[in-house]
Amino acid sequence: MELLESDEDPRVTEDLMYEKVEDFKYLSAILSTKNDWAKGIGIRISKAEKTFFALTKLFRSKCLSRKTKVRLYTVIVRPTLTYGCEAWTKTKQIEKRLRTFENKIWRRICSPIYDKSTGSWRRRYNNELLDMVNIPLVTSFIKGQRIQWLGYIMRRGKRYC
Repeated sequence: MELLESDEDPRVTEDLMYEKVEDFKYLSAILSTKNDWAKGIGIRISKAEKTFFALTKLFRSKCLSRKTKVRLYTVIVRPTLTYGCEAWTKTKQIEKRLRTFENKIWRRICSPIYDKSTGSWRRRYNNELLDMVNIPLVTSFIKGQRIQWLGYIMRRGKRYC
């Protein structure tokens, strides 16, 4: 679905002239004429990565428990990642990117495990990570946020819709 289908000259309103653009940034979200959120979500993921790596010393610290590190993630990094998620168009590709990012973070927090059968270190499997951190997936969190937002809109009444 394309929001602006015409290739007309710039729109003129009173004394202002607006040109047609493919996408623009509004309140830290990238809005496009094709209603494609992939670019904006990519930017959210990179901002969350920067936030996580700015706190690398904390996440690598042996003084902090895994529970504290998970709490830091949920309080600092996840809100950076999910800012504005209520309006995102959900696709399988976007879900996969979000899960990949989150698994990457969990692997950094939970560190590798020594496998006695092979005698070497290995990465933890996704289901092991989920059991260890014991919080909802980022995709489930986003679904919950969208439902809360819908409830808010429904309670506002018909005069605002």
